[in-house]
Amino acid sequence: MVVDAVDTDGIRVQYSQGLAAELTVSAPVSVGRGDLATPAVASLAAYFVSLDQYRQRLLVPGSVARNVRDLIKSLAIARLPQLVFVWNGIGSR
Repeated sequence: MVVDAVDTDGIRVQYSQGLAAELTVSAPVSVGRGDLATPAVASLAAYFVSLDQYRQRLLVPGSVARNVRDLIKSLAIARLPQLVFVWNGIGSR
């Protein structure tokens, strides 16, 4: 999974790595506190695995990483061309 770091305007930050074709999702950085995009997505992955509604679907031996990535991508929100933003699945999009 490749996480793109974007600022509050949805613009890739200078140090964000990966080509557009390689990106899985984008997540905002925390202004003044460094890049929290990847830790935010990792926390979201752990959150989804902890939920009863997703656990059986995600925890398939040999497929956990792919299943989690696919769930995160399926819930992501397209806000800008070629950028999809991570979403926790709570509330309306």
